[in-house]
Amino acid sequence: MNYRKAQDVFPPELLEQLLEYARGELVYFSADRLRRAWGSASGARAALTARNARIYRDFQRGEDEETLSQRYYLAPDTIRRILRREREARK
Repeated sequence: MNYRKAQDVFPPELLEQLLEYARGELVYFSADRLRRAWGSASGARAALTARNARIYRDFQRGEDEETLSQRYYLAPDTIRRILRREREARK
């Protein structure tokens, strides 16, 4: 974490307002709001969403959970969880 002087970051009007509330105090501004959701930058989230949709589609076409488990290299419990979530999302 880098520390920067407030006068180097904030415009003078805003700095005056901040000083009214926290003069002489150490204030931390988190960057959490700037973080992206997991997998959104790399495309992993989109890939998993597409895979889960394919699993659900295959199940709707008559594939059983064991076959899906082998095809997608996932545990049967994971297949059931994906199917449950996809079913709930489509309600």
